[in-house]
Amino acid sequence: MLGVVFTPFWLAGQVQTNMAITLDSVVVSAVAVGATSLVAHTQLNKSDLRKSPATMLLPFAIDLTPGVVGISENGTGVGNAYLRIRGSDASRIGVTLNGVPLNDAESQEVFWVNLPALTGFLERVQVQRGVGSSVAGPGAFGGGLHLQTIGASPEEYGQVDMAVGSYRTYMTAIGLGIGIRKGFSLDLRYAHNQTEGYIRNGFAQMHSLFARAGYGFGRHAFRLNWIWGAHVTGITWEGVSPEMMAQDRRANPSGAYFDAGGNLHYYDNETDNYTQNHLQFSWLFAPVAGLKWSTTMNYTRGDGFYENYKPDRKYASYGLNNQDINGILFSRSDVIQRVQMGNHYYVLSSMVDYRYDSWRFLSGLTGSVYRGAHYGDLIWAMYNQHIPENYEWYRNHSRKQEVSLFVQSEYDFTGGVTAFTDLQYRVINYHLEGPDKDFVLLDQDVKYRFFNPKMGVNWHFLTCHQIHLGFFTGHKEPSRSDYKEAVKAGRPNDLLSERMYDWEFGYRYQRPSAQMEMTLYYMDYKDQLVPTGKLTETGYVVKENVASSYRTGVEVAAKWQVLHFLRLDGNICWSRNRIREYTAWVDYYDNPDAWGALPQKAEKYRNVSLAYSPSCTGMALVEATPWKESVVSLKIKYVDKQFYDNTGNDSRALPAYWTGGLRFSQQFNFKGVSEAIFSLYVDNLFNRKYIDNAWVYRAAFADGSGDYTETGLFPQAEINITLSLSLKF
Repeated sequence: MLGVVFTPFWLAGQVQTNMAITLDSVVVSAVAVGATSLVAHTQLNKSDLRKSPATMLLPFAIDLTPGVVGISENGTGVGNAYLRIRGSDASRIGVTLNGVPLNDAESQEVFWVNLPALTGFLERVQVQRGVGSSVAGPGAFGGGLHLQTIGASPEEYGQVDMAVGSYRTYMTAIGLGIGIRKGFSLDLRYAHNQTEGYIRNGFAQMHSLFARAGYGFGRHAFRLNWIWGAHVTGITWEGVSPEMMAQDRRANPSGAYFDAGGNLHYYDNETDNYTQNHLQFSWLFAPVAGLKWSTTMNYTRGDGFYENYKPDRKYASYGLNNQDINGILFSRSDVIQRVQMGNHYYVLSSMVDYRYDSWRFLSGLTGSVYRGAHYGDLIWAMYNQHIPENYEWYRNHSRKQEVSLFVQSEYDFTGGVTAFTDLQYRVINYHLEGPDKDFVLLDQDVKYRFFNPKMGVNWHFLTCHQIHLGFFTGHKEPSRSDYKEAVKAGRPNDLLSERMYDWEFGYRYQRPSAQMEMTLYYMDYKDQLVPTGKLTETGYVVKENVASSYRTGVEVAAKWQVLHFLRLDGNICWSRNRIREYTAWVDYYDNPDAWGALPQKAEKYRNVSLAYSPSCTGMALVEATPWKESVVSLKIKYVDKQFYDNTGNDSRALPAYWTGGLRFSQQFNFKGVSEAIFSLYVDNLFNRKYIDNAWVYRAAFADGSGDYTETGLFPQAEINITLSLSLKF
């Protein structure tokens, strides 16, 4: 595990340097597990993150790790991007940044577009699979990402990174650091990313800034981080219908409208806009050898809006009367709406790490408060009698408070055996009040108390072999979107929290020239909230509880340094992901002409596949160093067939796909530059026309007519190229 080198006080200068450098490692040691941990995980450092273009967001920098699938809305990996781990979506993946929970308190997701150049600011990333160990704040419920930003550099430096790619994609980043001077260090990084995107209106303009100041003296160290991200992106969450895609693979219906002559137009400002600031202050105190105490305070401020052109909307849907224009009464109009949000997130987290002889104890206490507001403004109407400027038609508020406590202990027995226990207790209070955009009151006041015990044993034998068995428990509360949909369906009392029991058995083999890891897992769920395949108006996944479901599988990952210039890397994951028994609630109408609403129709299913859960994923990587300070690599990524609802119907399934990538990197050294790296990336090398995500809405009719369906598909870019140059001074 990472730690601090302790020395006598008379070596104060050396202590200052050590404390300043290692602070960033120590404060995340509770969430980033060690190499011999029971938790299935993959550790990535800066050189690993460079294997994907710096223009792409983090999900694609970790896309080659076992069981991970990266997803792009605009088809390029630049802009709105998401990931799944073992089929679990972003709301189940616990993310920490320097030990502080990063998931949005309400949606429970991390929107990577808000932190567009994060990979350039990171020292390392740990990808955990399964429930994982307890962390500060909410626990993971299928996967975890633990991010550590760059630490203090011993020497001063300057850095410039530039990239240019297909679809008018550009990236520029500059950074500098003063090194460590009398215990003080300072680092600054700024980056700008932009792209036109593969699909129409898939553009993105993104800015990010990372500032870090640290100071160490004696047995104390302090760090202040400011991370700022801002983006303007075209709205792409609607996807494209199969009919439209047959005519134009790069189509996007968002913002479309027709003029009086029937001519098609697109609204120019059909955009999503968001700004996020993270301010973190950490203090590390190491009073005696073996004892470390770290405390982190975090404040996150987010605010933004999306703007839509909406044709032929009823005034009544905005709480307005019909409009009388020159004696003509209009009940409908084309409008432009701006849906807005603002939030404040406060976190205080404190952890103690104590080691004595064969024991290690780790304990953490975290408290957080989230306050958010959601509201909408009507900023234009084609027929406007006396509608106030920026007329606000709804507003609702939310407050979420959470306290979590965990205690971990490890004991090393003789013979290489280690026992592990982990107990976490979470208290959540969540309050919602006010109307949503359709005037449905969202008033909710819910409380949860979760106890998550975990335990396991690890045996390290014959120097390079290790086997481990772990049992992990996880609980998860519903998200804001889950509450909204349950209220609107008239079933708020049916919405339940989730529970999972996760059994993990693993074997690791590790030598300098070869490593292999195999994990067998069984994740058993009660009341899992599964995606229905439907999206909300703003792109959130609509979910519903299923009483009993499971994910089980085997993951195998291996690396082999065949020769000093040739390395092979690969992994494959086979899984079975099933709902034992499932009731789908389908919107029900009298007939497709009148669309008279009837009570929802129940459809029963047994032993069907979980949505968005491919039964096989894998990758293969060949990496060679043909000459000094050069790297050439070829990668292949495979994702099996996956359903995008839970009915097991092949008409609502994405075909399996595979794609390849090529990377060439060459390092140069010349006067005045300590490091210069030129890289060429070719993505989708074999020009595969594939789709990585989809959604579906389905309605049934009482008169026996065939089902009505709407489908949104997300096609990915064809072969594309990125060139980059990194200079360090």
